[in-house]
Amino acid sequence: MTTYYWKKGFFKSPHYIYKDGELIGWIKENFWRSSAEAEWKVNRYYFKAIGFFRQRALIFDVHKNEPIGNIAFSAWKMQATIQLNGANYLMKRVSFWKSVYTLYTDNGSRADYQNRFTSGVINSTTDDGVLLLAGFFVILKHRQQQSQAAN
Repeated sequence: MTTYYWKKGFFKSPHYIYKDGELIGWIKENFWRSSAEAEWKVNRYYFKAIGFFRQRALIFDVHKNEPIGNIAFSAWKMQATIQLNGANYLMKRVSFWKSVYTLYTDNGSRADYQNRFTSGVINSTTDDGVLLLAGFFVILKHRQQQSQAAN
């Protein structure tokens, strides 16, 4: 299992992701556009929520300028289905109070996301960067939905 750490400054700064103390990726949310830009090593991605109530999102490979997957959100169940490069993955919130999410893959791999407000840990048996970023985008969207519901 590989452990990744992430941290974020305040306001609009990106979430920076580290492995063994080395920066390997980031994701920056655009709250008003329901989108995010991201990078994992040298690969760039763009996530864009679409549709009524933003219940779906597309995942784009920026270098190839083409969609490579999508995410379907289930607001009531606090989970999402990620379709990426022909495979399906399930992302679920497993602990409401501790903000813990788990990403399940078809082959038994998983990634556990533990979040605080400005930092967190990802323990993962997969090193698929775009998949880990997609899971992170799901968490950002769920936070956005919660903040909108609170208002």
